[in-house]
Amino acid sequence: MVLIFILKIALAFYFSAITFLTIGYGDCLPVGYIKWLAPLEGWMGMFLMAYFTVAFVRKILR
Repeated sequence: MVLIFILKIALAFYFSAITFLTIGYGDCLPVGYIKWLAPLEGWMGMFLMAYFTVAFVRKILR
């Protein structure tokens, strides 16, 4: 029972990382209401990576 829970958490983390980093292997697909949250997470991933890159470069250039 605990092993199943751990595997579900691991799969959720894998899906979240693939979506957030906009890799999209295609082996893990969202179902249900998550279909509407996955694009939002992908967009947030692109936005936050760009934001932190700009912040990092600004800090280096100062």
